[in-house]
Amino acid sequence: MPARKDSGRNDALYAQLQRRMVESGEWDRMSVALTRQLNESGWLDNFKHRSKEMARNMDPAPFETLIAELQPQADVTDGARRSPAVIVPGLPPNIPEHVYASTVIHGRGSTPAYQHPRTHNIPVALIHFRSYFPSLLDDFLHFTSHAAASLAIPVSRTVYLPTQRSLWTVPRGPFAHKKSQENFERKVHKRAIKAWDADQEVVERWLRYLEEHAMAGVGMRVVRWHRAPVGIGRKTLESVVGEMRLDATRAEKVKALGKQIVQQELAAASEQGSLLDSPPSQAKSV
Repeated sequence: MPARKDSGRNDALYAQLQRRMVESGEWDRMSVALTRQLNESGWLDNFKHRSKEMARNMDPAPFETLIAELQPQADVTDGARRSPAVIVPGLPPNIPEHVYASTVIHGRGSTPAYQHPRTHNIPVALIHFRSYFPSLLDDFLHFTSHAAASLAIPVSRTVYLPTQRSLWTVPRGPFAHKKSQENFERKVHKRAIKAWDADQEVVERWLRYLEEHAMAGVGMRVVRWHRAPVGIGRKTLESVVGEMRLDATRAEKVKALGKQIVQQELAAASEQGSLLDSPPSQAKSV
């Protein structure tokens, strides 16, 4: 009986506190901040991917069963989503990169990579990964994020893209077994990582390092943005127009060549006209 009274009192206190926060606008600010942090950490994309995969694998897929299966996984404090400062004990939050790099951490490669903060939010590269095996894909993405952290490239968390699913139906055999068919399925798992605020040479070395240590069974497609100085269009146009213009020497040569061609054509036409005006020659009788 006391437990019920305490639970009812807590519910009433929670409802009163929530009402006050809604009236003051603090509830909306907290919701927006929490949603932004979950989106930046990749938790929302990961949870959506898990729910889609579980719904596809479950044949009836009732709503209550799906909620019961996903509720234990909806944990923000998942070890795969923690920052390096949370994983390493004794380190304060939001530490600079040089302090984290100079600290002795056992098993540093097994922990999530250090996330460098963005400075100007200028995108420089977008890498798409795809594979038939999600375990290999996650391992190579872990390797990619650590390589970017070593080169001080600000990168995003792993973005889970929709899984491409292909189905084929093939007859088992001709004649009597023609109506017996067999179904085949293929799933292509996709991920993406985006990089910001890095020099072109650094990005080029990062991509070359990933290509040299590419993992078998994982495909990679890179989209890059190159920076150009201000006024590059005007300079390119002026250089092209300058090459198209003819200098005085070349103009004189072209003019002389044109006169020579006209004289040759007039001489050939006059010669042909003289041949047509001359009388035909008479044949001598033998």
